[in-house]
Amino acid sequence: MEKRGALWIFFGIFLGLVVVVGGIYFFENQVRETASSLTGEKDAHYTGSEGYNEIQKSIDEYEAAMKADTYGGKTAEETLQMFIDALRNNDAELAAKYTLLDMKGSRGKWIEEIQKKKDEGKLGEVADILSKAVYDASSSYEGTAWFNVLNKDGMADYSALLKLNKYSGVWKIEEM
Repeated sequence: MEKRGALWIFFGIFLGLVVVVGGIYFFENQVRETASSLTGEKDAHYTGSEGYNEIQKSIDEYEAAMKADTYGGKTAEETLQMFIDALRNNDAELAAKYTLLDMKGSRGKWIEEIQKKKDEGKLGEVADILSKAVYDASSSYEGTAWFNVLNKDGMADYSALLKLNKYSGVWKIEEM
């Protein structure tokens, strides 16, 4: 039971990160739409305030980091397998490279959690669990792919969400 609890904590932290990143994506789109409506130009950059300039700079830096982030597969399945292989090879640094960057262009929380599992000697255990994941077409939509580890009753005990990095064309792990 202790192993399951630790995995739920691991997955819970990642779910929290997804909520934060989703809010930032929403805010980014709202800022761009507002700038476009003010100038009448598609993807216009409204520079009427310092705050907006700082936000735009952060967005530009994030997009540049996403374009440079080429670790991952051309399919969600391929990225998930690469992640599992890195875990099985006890390579926490490589495993973290298959995860989605946050809005600061960092993987800090992912690195921290994966390293924690490595320090606990549990990377292989996480890999074994994820290797049982099956694609869930009913929950997936364009640019996303859900994978679930099902229990004997057919219910998901664990889930992983992968997202296509539209800037580099590779799939990344967004949530577990």
